[in-house]
Amino acid sequence: MTFFYDTLVIKIAIIVRVSMAYHTYEFLRRRKNDPKWRGAYESARLQRAISFVFVLAIIALVLFIYKYNIDVMYYVNIVVEKIENIYKSFTSES
Repeated sequence: MTFFYDTLVIKIAIIVRVSMAYHTYEFLRRRKNDPKWRGAYESARLQRAISFVFVLAIIALVLFIYKYNIDVMYYVNIVVEKIENIYKSFTSES
């Protein structure tokens, strides 16, 4: 039952987002119990939660790199080298 409800909320949020102008989170929070704005509020709340988790993950990654003194450029150079090899393999076959 909750899956159906969540799907319905997402569909309503998409419809509300397309048909209504952008509103701030505070505006939507004040109207969270209004059926007209409920979907938009839940969508904004979900987007805000995802942003918060993403920022925490970035901070944790930076602290991990700093704490263990990881040489990031070493790994960047490896990735660049692999991308160059893949690019060369595609261009040499032509």
